[in-house]
Amino acid sequence: MKLNNPEDWNELFLPINDNTFGSEQYIENDTDKINAKLKMFIGITQSSDWIGFVEEMLNYCPFVRKRGRPSDENIKNSIIGRSGYKTFTGYLQHELKLKPATWNAWRNAFLLVEDFNYLREIGATSSSINKLNNSLETFPNTAIDWSIALEEAKNKKSATDKQDKAHLMNFLELTQKRLFQVTQEKEAIDKLFLNKRIIHMGLREKYKQANRDIKNLQSQNNIFRKNWKLYEQKYFELVNTKFI
Repeated sequence: MKLNNPEDWNELFLPINDNTFGSEQYIENDTDKINAKLKMFIGITQSSDWIGFVEEMLNYCPFVRKRGRPSDENIKNSIIGRSGYKTFTGYLQHELKLKPATWNAWRNAFLLVEDFNYLREIGATSSSINKLNNSLETFPNTAIDWSIALEEAKNKKSATDKQDKAHLMNFLELTQKRLFQVTQEKEAIDKLFLNKRIIHMGLREKYKQANRDIKNLQSQNNIFRKNWKLYEQKYFELVNTKFI
């Protein structure tokens, strides 16, 4: 049977207060149901019902609302300890198959959802909530303000990308010019050595330095070319993708 929403639980599992099993069996059954329910929220849709998951997680483990390691007592007496784990991180990674970083992002966004209920109504993603929150001093109070703030952030990001692109192009151009200049200097020194066969310590040092400069500049040039390709790809992706 495919679970599409939390209400489907009643069709698959016994009620939470069912006493069909003995006490130990009941606890084990209860633990399995809770874990399965939490996993369902993570995979309920393609993007997951992250708000529902955080609400359920805080319902069973209210002590994970804050950052930091929960106490041993809290772990032991919660779904975490009953599932055989000694840390919340271990429970997330191995039981729920959820990255701790993802939990932190969901929790941070959920705290804003509690303050601004319209985020739930418009189906805002945790990523968009956190990104906008990190870029603003005051979070939008309404859905309209949210839309305006998103558009402004998108335009600001586009302008920044253009500046970065121009800066990178200028840097690459200067590096190429310097590489050409040093290459010419080396060629002149090469000719001097070949035509007059002069052995001079100062000239020899210039020859070595020119070689070192060329290697360094070639390396920089290669790095800038790679960065330019990566940036160009990123830039076009941003142009063709709406700000989330």
